[in-house]
Amino acid sequence: MPEGTSGLRPLTFLFDNVEETFARLAEAGVEVKSDRARSQRRNRRLAARSR
Repeated sequence: MPEGTSGLRPLTFLFDNVEETFARLAEAGVEVKSDRARSQRRNRRLAARSR
């Protein structure tokens, strides 16, 4: 997205412990939406590749 324009830009975050981070956000009242099933399938595919 060009500078000076409005809108959303994609962001990437790195967390040491995703489950802990989700729990902390939920405790703070942040609505967290996740596609857990899709993430689990992706993780299985990545694990299979590394074998």
